[in-house]
Amino acid sequence: MVNKKKCRVNVMGTVKEVRVKTIKIGFLPIVQRSYPVIGDKQTGDEVKICYNPDNPAEAYIAGNEGFATA
Repeated sequence: MVNKKKCRVNVMGTVKEVRVKTIKIGFLPIVQRSYPVIGDKQTGDEVKICYNPDNPAEAYIAGNEGFATA
């Protein structure tokens, strides 16, 4: 899990892939999905990335908290 308090450097990045994740218990889908809230962003669009300068692998897309539906 990303510690957002440590991610204090902002850069612009390019969307390479947009995915919707199906949540499963083992191999069985439980009909819940997590939807990104980055709006209508598509492959090739720019997004704001926040990252930890001490550990650049720790990063997240600003404004993309997502939500779950049943």
